[in-house]
Amino acid sequence: MTSIYAKLLGTPMVKKDTEEIIFPYGKAEALFYYMLVKKRASRDVLVDLFWSNITLVTAKKNLRNAVYIIKKAFKEDVLVSPQRTIIELNSNIDLKLDIDKFHSCIGISSIEAYSGEFLEGFYVKAAENFEEWMLTVRSEKRDAYTRKLYIEIESLLESKDWHEAERYCNKIIEIDSF
Repeated sequence: MTSIYAKLLGTPMVKKDTEEIIFPYGKAEALFYYMLVKKRASRDVLVDLFWSNITLVTAKKNLRNAVYIIKKAFKEDVLVSPQRTIIELNSNIDLKLDIDKFHSCIGISSIEAYSGEFLEGFYVKAAENFEEWMLTVRSEKRDAYTRKLYIEIESLLESKDWHEAERYCNKIIEIDSF
């Protein structure tokens, strides 16, 4: 079984087994990141997300090409289409995401799993809808991280661990200096 690891918090990175995957162009990479988070999407949603500013025929052709490029980069069908209108991640792949670890852990291990903003430094030209989605997810992850920090700070203050509480307070200040 193929194993894929994806780091989406901080500078994004994808590995298949031990080999880092390099995508030939940004929209294919962005499409893959979107599918990692959503797992399943309609072709219409994907077309609107990435190619809303061009004709529908060209947009659908671009989507087919991006899916092909992703499959070629992984040398297997990581994206499948169980129905004509749907694309989803192949369920036969062992998928490990840092955002899953961030959400499933509690306490300090959850805080340590947050290694930066969602898709930090990642940008795709002419994909305003994707950019809007990415910024929304980024804000949600940052807010979840901040809530986890506040919970941990309360716990540290109750146990009178002032030094660690101060360290986590500084992490909150790094996120929002106000």
